[in-house]
Amino acid sequence: MLTDDQRKLWEVYEAAERRAPRSEKLRALKVFLDSLGTSPPTDWFPWARSIAEQVADNGLDFVIRRPLFVRAVFPALLDGYQAHLPGCARWLAGLADHLRHNPQCREQLPPDAATELGLLWAAIRHDPADRRSRLRVIDKVASWLRYSIHEVPSGILYGIDGASPEQCQELEEELEEFCGLVAL
Repeated sequence: MLTDDQRKLWEVYEAAERRAPRSEKLRALKVFLDSLGTSPPTDWFPWARSIAEQVADNGLDFVIRRPLFVRAVFPALLDGYQAHLPGCARWLAGLADHLRHNPQCREQLPPDAATELGLLWAAIRHDPADRRSRLRVIDKVASWLRYSIHEVPSGILYGIDGASPEQCQELEEELEEFCGLVAL
């Protein structure tokens, strides 16, 4: 967890975030992030993961600014993702907008986990009992299916000539995978 000095710097940053001009917010955040460099990452990674959990899972109304994401939250979540710690892939998925805007972070993930949906699938692989990730995958895939299927009659989904046998097989496999997920 954070040292006493780091906790004080974090509190200064939180106070600045509530009422200070942007330049002061960023200055307080930089001082705090620089202080993290004085401790081994394993000491403060749990704290950074808890911030991600509060925002991604619990709807905490807190802005994770780019420097905080790049220097603290992402490294902690990446470490947890690589160690298959429950929740880390889901929290990264919940912060997918940050990944989209930070290619240097996104590129550190495997290609199949560089998207929100890929991270949610990884979360399920890491923890098959992860109900939150499962429900989010169901919602994402159902939304994709609703959008895609409504276009089938007009030939948009697979082109004017319809789907190839391979494309039909791929859609069928995706539907079977989705049905298996929903049935659990």
